[in-house]
Amino acid sequence: MRMSKTIIPYVATTTLLLLAAGCTPQKNTTQSTAHQSTLVPKQNMSRHIQLAGAINTRDLSGIVTKTGAKIKANRLIRSGELAGLTTKDKQQLTVGKQLNNIVDLRTGSEVAAKPDPVLSNVHYNHYDVTKSLGTSASQADFFKNLDKVDGEAFMIDINQKLVTDPAARTNYKQFFNVLLNNKSGTTLWHCTAGKDRAGFGTMLVLSALEVDQKSIMNDYLASNKYRRAENEKTIEQIKVATHNNPKAVKTITAMMAVRKPYLQAAYDTMNKDYGGVNGYLKHGLGLTKADLNQLKTMYLTKS
Repeated sequence: MRMSKTIIPYVATTTLLLLAAGCTPQKNTTQSTAHQSTLVPKQNMSRHIQLAGAINTRDLSGIVTKTGAKIKANRLIRSGELAGLTTKDKQQLTVGKQLNNIVDLRTGSEVAAKPDPVLSNVHYNHYDVTKSLGTSASQADFFKNLDKVDGEAFMIDINQKLVTDPAARTNYKQFFNVLLNNKSGTTLWHCTAGKDRAGFGTMLVLSALEVDQKSIMNDYLASNKYRRAENEKTIEQIKVATHNNPKAVKTITAMMAVRKPYLQAAYDTMNKDYGGVNGYLKHGLGLTKADLNQLKTMYLTKS
């Protein structure tokens, strides 16, 4: 059954997805950690870009790496869907932020329902990272089955599959190819809510640039702040649609949020299958040492 066009945007997204290391000496570890802590500020995350027609849009410039380098200005932006951008929003991105590449991580049906606006001198790339992870259902079926799903377990499973699914890995590699080929200007990547597929992609980019895991997790969790009003609105709509079914409300609340166990599940899967994030970047996505060095050269500055 095809999805109703009136379905809440992020709910539509979730239905499409639904159906022996040695120890280093303690002294050296402590010195390394202490050195990193002097380089990385306490508030080390992306900065919100206020747009009238898009939610959860954030500029990664200024984030500090473990070596003390910073992400350059006008290079990297993460976001939710862009279909509602106003004329002023478009100017803010294309002129103010020098946007020249968009990477859309949504499904084909999401793109068809809410296509990105065509922007002058901006190249559009579509890489469906969840193409093989599920099938669509009707809005009625989704509401009927919400109380039968463990929302947190569902989100953990999705983050694990973003690591293990071959199609997801292929498409995230294509995303990195865009970054490697964009010598100047800004690349913006987005999904619908800007929190899961875009959040996972942001974790990969920041990891490749050697940002510490604590900062990456804090940036990931910031989606709860920037999506709060939209999430609350969706939860209220689910309450009405399900006659305030407590299990359904608990499920949708978990699905609308980002929580530490969600991204941690991706980290744990990469640790198990690839020996860590770096192993995933190299062997899961096929990025070479030269690629990783090129990314640092292109996107980091010491000043």
